[in-house]
Amino acid sequence: MKNKIKNITKPIKYLLILTVIFSLIASVCGCSDSADGEKSTEESESIELSPAAGGSIGIFSYNPDTLCPIFSNVWANIQMLNPVFDSLIEVGDHMDAQPCLAESWYSSDGGKIWTVYLRRGVHWHDGGDFTADDVIFTIDQIRYADSSPFKACVQNIASISSDDGYTLNIELTKGSANFINMLYFPIIKRSDAGIDKSTYKPVGTGAFSFHDENEGTLYRLRRNDDWWGGKVYLSSIDVHLLPEKSAEEYMFSSGGIDIASSAVAQEYKSREDEDGKDSDVSSDVKILSYETSDYTFLGMNHNNRNLAIQTVRRAISLAIGRASIVDEVLGGFGVAANAPINPSWSVCDNDVDRFTDYDTQKAAALLSENGWVLENGVYQKNEDGAVYRLEFSLLVNEDNVTRTQIAENIAGTLSEFGIKLNVIKKSYADYEAAVSGGNYDLFVGGYRITPDLDLSIILGEGNVFNFKDDEISELLSEIRTAEQSQQKALYGKLQNLFNEKIPVAGLYFEKGAIITGERIKGKPAPNMYNIYNGAENIYVETTVGGTD
Repeated sequence: MKNKIKNITKPIKYLLILTVIFSLIASVCGCSDSADGEKSTEESESIELSPAAGGSIGIFSYNPDTLCPIFSNVWANIQMLNPVFDSLIEVGDHMDAQPCLAESWYSSDGGKIWTVYLRRGVHWHDGGDFTADDVIFTIDQIRYADSSPFKACVQNIASISSDDGYTLNIELTKGSANFINMLYFPIIKRSDAGIDKSTYKPVGTGAFSFHDENEGTLYRLRRNDDWWGGKVYLSSIDVHLLPEKSAEEYMFSSGGIDIASSAVAQEYKSREDEDGKDSDVSSDVKILSYETSDYTFLGMNHNNRNLAIQTVRRAISLAIGRASIVDEVLGGFGVAANAPINPSWSVCDNDVDRFTDYDTQKAAALLSENGWVLENGVYQKNEDGAVYRLEFSLLVNEDNVTRTQIAENIAGTLSEFGIKLNVIKKSYADYEAAVSGGNYDLFVGGYRITPDLDLSIILGEGNVFNFKDDEISELLSEIRTAEQSQQKALYGKLQNLFNEKIPVAGLYFEKGAIITGERIKGKPAPNMYNIYNGAENIYVETTVGGTD
């Protein structure tokens, strides 16, 4: 049965795209379960929901820049290779490390020395044994490459070695209490010849092995019956290489693929909200959201005379309608947050006030107590013979539709309150130059906070906000080397300081999502680093008594 989404009418730009899509759909119909044998008519008539082994699902990617996952710069390509490769650890919604190829670990010397114990008995898809040499090789490949999407993960490593083949001894340049979270990248097999990105053939330790069976238009990931993680239900996952991003929605709606990314999930959600109960969408089509570390904020230039005043910054933060931004601009795919600590993270102290309530009465009281008076719709203050008005420019990248909408939302809300904002839209290059050069009052921006939860890019020395605070700097240093048992209390203290001082006005953490079709059963568990996490737990409707 096809996944049905109502009113999908956007045209595909080129006839070539349509041709490729139809051929891909035809290939799905023609090759499904071909390796597993034909099922009899009697079997086909006796179908029930059962978590039995067998069957195939479809996912998507695009023409890869390379099939080596540590060097690919194509997000969809990295994702489709995730079922093939394992990492040392996995990082989920709570932003804490879970064992994978690494079974356990501990640190010493203020998080500068790490000992990591590797899983034994793991085999590569070609039959070789997984050892510490493979991990060291992978890390060295990333460290010394000209570019890799995982380069930041290993840049703090000063040395790495192993004495017994299954224990990693890692020394860092500087202590990091959450360094283990950075080891989420895929581990590739050691090769004496090094890595040729153009000819690399994926060989992993994951739940599925890689096969190129259709001259580059279709990849097949076959079940690895020797996987160390246990039972895998699906016989295979078919990876359809789409001609461009617009084709993903068509492939999902027509049943060509069974899992699609956030863009399609958000499009579906917006239609569901618009159509309500009349939405022509199967109840078995599901949106599975996940937390991210993508933090969006209203940046403030602390060199601006008025923005250097803590009371003004607090009033601005209180007068922002974060809930309306999350609902109206993001369609619910976000969680309001002031401090750069996602409420879902294990280090977050949820007893601390999140400071996200829209409270113009409190904002007005703060300004009034500090001598600001509302005149002609704008707060102003007379001081030393000069009149200061709370009027600022708000910079935004005009190429980013979401942030432009956010800027207009904030400008409307604050101007109505009495803080006048003039939205300035610039190209990305001019926007970046203005922010990095400090030539702005306010700007809508965002950072992806790294898995080690290092907040120095926002609060540390050299930040683009010209923010300096000794108390916060000392706390960041303490967090960096503290024991795990102390982390939550320290981050809670940081949340309180952030809410008091408002270095920036945090807006929200974005939520990602996948949408799954009617055939997907089981427990997929997508996260921001691996949307196919839990692929081994997926099953499809199978014929009772049928062959695998």
